[in-house]
Amino acid sequence: MIIRKADKSDINSMIKLYDIVAQVHTPFHPIYKEVKNPGKIAIPKNYIGNPNGVAFVAEINENGKKVVVGFAGVMFKYLPDTFETRYTLHLTDLAVFPEYRRKGVATALLQEIIEYARKHKIKYVTLDVALGNHPALMLYKSLGFEQLSMNMIIKASD
Repeated sequence: MIIRKADKSDINSMIKLYDIVAQVHTPFHPIYKEVKNPGKIAIPKNYIGNPNGVAFVAEINENGKKVVVGFAGVMFKYLPDTFETRYTLHLTDLAVFPEYRRKGVATALLQEIIEYARKHKIKYVTLDVALGNHPALMLYKSLGFEQLSMNMIIKASD
């Protein structure tokens, strides 16, 4: 398995993976219930050609053909601080096709993101995760992520 930066040739695989993420998050996050084909909107907008985002793909060689089996996307996030100004990498998406889960793909993608942050002198990698997504919580904690806050949402209008 290799982990590499995503490019335009990866868009279709990333869209399929993103739509899997949307299905997983629908019970936890009402926004996913309202958007049809979210991957077609999010992937090109957030990662391909966007200077504020970057995505990595996990690629394997399957019967002589390169196959994308997972992806992780991050956005550069500016965090003003009382004492210093800093940027973070915020993990916005992490998805692995079901048949490749529990094989180290997500771990490898996250390790690549952490290394990318180190290389670019970015102090923190942040993420949001649904409290009911226990496999993801265990993965993130195993890599050293700590829970610092809880996000909440209210629907203000239709």
